[in-house]
Amino acid sequence: LPIDDVVFTETRKRDMSGDKAEPQLRSLKLWEAAQIAGRAGRDEIPGRAWVLQPTDVDLIRSAVDLANGDEFSDIGQENTLEKTSTYRVSSEAVSTSSFIVEHCVLSPQLDEIAALCPENKPSLHLFPNAIRQWARQLSDRPELPSWFRGADIAELIERLNIMLDQERVPEDVSQALTLQLYWQLALLPVRRSNFQELATAAALTQPVRPPQDLNTLSAESLEDEVQRLGDVIIASRRFTCLIDSSW
Repeated sequence: LPIDDVVFTETRKRDMSGDKAEPQLRSLKLWEAAQIAGRAGRDEIPGRAWVLQPTDVDLIRSAVDLANGDEFSDIGQENTLEKTSTYRVSSEAVSTSSFIVEHCVLSPQLDEIAALCPENKPSLHLFPNAIRQWARQLSDRPELPSWFRGADIAELIERLNIMLDQERVPEDVSQALTLQLYWQLALLPVRRSNFQELATAAALTQPVRPPQDLNTLSAESLEDEVQRLGDVIIASRRFTCLIDSSW
């Protein structure tokens, strides 16, 4: 499966090994992180590794180097040979691909934004200012490597403001929705052009408009409609109401 980007949300995994009855959290081993990073990139197109929140960035950076074929003395030779050969077999581009850890991105998390609301009383109306404050604080953190950058908060704030528009989402409906649900809507991995329709329908628990007859569309309209339907499918994995069963 061609993958351009790999996103690390954390560097721990649940481990059932040992005598513990419950799974224990442990840090990823270097070769495990490299195996994940090495899935990005195909043919001659470089892959990219992204980080969504502060985590073990040194591990991710080393994993990217390892996925690119660099050798490390801190892992066993057997694992080194096994894993790097697997990368080259799975994709020749991996050994030459330029994974750019300098593109690592930090995105705000819901609990961080909620904590920045006045008197620690989170409200959707307060989130835009809290997100701006988060971005300012991020730029003032000297412990973060220079190759980190903050996420694009402008689009996130724009999405939140769309959902605050009472003409799209009535106030009584808005008040019944949880902040967690709003946050999930704001982070939907869909195109900006389709977000308003999808988020509004999801908030109202209604299906989006049905697919158009593709045979009647111009080439440009056909591309737009296919992209819209792709975004509908992506969003419907979380919000099943978006697709009517009669389609």
